[in-house]
Amino acid sequence: MQNKYELKITELKAKYNKDEINYNGNDYVADTTDLIFGQERGITAFLFGLDIEKKGYNIYIEGPTGVRKNEIC
Repeated sequence: MQNKYELKITELKAKYNKDEINYNGNDYVADTTDLIFGQERGITAFLFGLDIEKKGYNIYIEGPTGVRKNEIC
């Protein structure tokens, strides 16, 4: 029996128009270095990932609850 809320893999793709996204490079990203202590390498890697302009590259942030992962996003 199929769940009425079950999605097919093809339905999970985000669809967006690049022209609708107001992004002008790293100048647009807030400086979070003062908000996240001891994560200089992580911030550097995050900013590096934002500069990749090819399909198939994603940014994944992992960590325990309470370490302010949302602050960098």
